[in-house]
Amino acid sequence: MKLKYFITGIISLIIFGLLLPQPIQALFVYTSLKVFFDSHLVLLCILVGVVQGLSEECGYYVIMKKIYKKDKKEILPFWFGLGRGVLHTIFDIGSVVFVMTSLGTGMVAIISRLIGLGALLVLTNLDFIAFKNNRIFILGTSILLHLVMNGMIYANELELLHFSDSLFIFCYSVFVIVLGGIIMRLNRVSVKKRG
Repeated sequence: MKLKYFITGIISLIIFGLLLPQPIQALFVYTSLKVFFDSHLVLLCILVGVVQGLSEECGYYVIMKKIYKKDKKEILPFWFGLGRGVLHTIFDIGSVVFVMTSLGTGMVAIISRLIGLGALLVLTNLDFIAFKNNRIFILGTSILLHLVMNGMIYANELELLHFSDSLFIFCYSVFVIVLGGIIMRLNRVSVKKRG
């Protein structure tokens, strides 16, 4: 059963993290819209974040909801998130190794990506809590957290911002883990009070 959730997480990342958002984002930079977005780069970064956040978190929300209706397993978000997160982390670490200029900066980048895996697990758990407890605002929080991450990284790639990707990913991942932990704790207390 765990392997099924893990593989579903991997397939979901491929569909909702790559196949669905990439063509939509390509519309912004490879069509006649390019001229507009070349002079509105901040808007482009926001839209890239919105597309990625909506596609991934809503996609995972729907998939987990369908699986949970059949299986009713509480281990679903962990193994699903691990499938999603491990594949994402492999892609990220692969790109770090490919452009690594020194062992020190490479190790820092790899460690920050591993902390990022924890943030992806937290986002997956927020998606799960959102449908299980009918808390759409928690799904919205997950989308917003994902949106900011992708938008900021894309802004840095366009040289609108000048920060270390590794330091940003590390700090933001820690922020997501802490905030997500607080939200999960508050939700648990709220559910106990209602029950």
